[in-house]
Amino acid sequence: MHAPDWVADELAALASRSASGALQVSGEPGGTIYLSDGCLAFAESPGVPDLGSRLVNSRRLGVDQWRQANRDGHPDACAGDLLMRRGLIDEAEWQALLQSAALDALVGLARSQVARRAAPRARSTASSATIAVARDPAFQFYYPDNLQALERAGARLAFWSPIADRALPEADGLYIGGGYPELYGHELAANVAMREAVRTFARSGRPVYAECGGLMYLAESLTDLDGHVWPMAGVLPAAVVMERGRLVIGYREVTLTSAGPLGPAGTRARGHEFHCSRLEDIPAPLARLYAVTDGRGGTPRAEGFVIDGALLSYVHLHFGSNPALAANFVAACRR
Repeated sequence: MHAPDWVADELAALASRSASGALQVSGEPGGTIYLSDGCLAFAESPGVPDLGSRLVNSRRLGVDQWRQANRDGHPDACAGDLLMRRGLIDEAEWQALLQSAALDALVGLARSQVARRAAPRARSTASSATIAVARDPAFQFYYPDNLQALERAGARLAFWSPIADRALPEADGLYIGGGYPELYGHELAANVAMREAVRTFARSGRPVYAECGGLMYLAESLTDLDGHVWPMAGVLPAAVVMERGRLVIGYREVTLTSAGPLGPAGTRARGHEFHCSRLEDIPAPLARLYAVTDGRGGTPRAEGFVIDGALLSYVHLHFGSNPALAANFVAACRR
């Protein structure tokens, strides 16, 4: 069975407003605003089966999430599980945030009508750059598309652990993604050799791209929900504090206000924020590369902190929203 043409058009229009151009649910109220009209109309269409049993849970965020048991002993924990167990939100609040839609089935029914994403470009034949990607239980939130885009742009990816490794792999640039550093403050702080290695790398001027959990790791310190203050890598001259009851979540649109490792001024991209921490005592003169909006108008806020060759942000960018991002970062690493 195929959905009517107007349904496919609706889904395609909704997809164009998501972070990557691919249909997603972020779990934020704004995400359901994007989807509500099309989903409700679709559900009422003649011949559409009952999809109520096929809800999209909080793991469907478009990121490669942690699939190991965390230190509290809960395997394959989803974001909602972790937030509730850490006391940040309760079950009712989480369900209100999700308001999940049966997107797998919706997209399956409309698949023949939804415009296909452009085929991936061939791998670059230019000389390779090695990008060291942090990946362990503390850092595992990556869009797979981002890693694949870097490889297509000619990068060789070398994975390393801020928890377990004592030295960085030989690399031209670093990529430190999101995750749960607040759950591993003791382990990250105890690995003094790695914290010093990352700080030295960043101060060398070589490119470092850090998002969300990566930003937290590069801060001066991280205060967890139990009040413990853990020293971090000390690249960003500010402290990160976990805050009970705080949840910043939503799609974001970013415009580069000056040239950086992701491209020239005016470069635009989309992504999302999902975090429960805040930065304290950010120095006013600290350079900010991003003008960030939520896509609904309003005054952009300055973010995307720049220190030497490092770019740090709470925003998880999706490189599929602008294919030049990966190529620009790989080019910066080659220089």
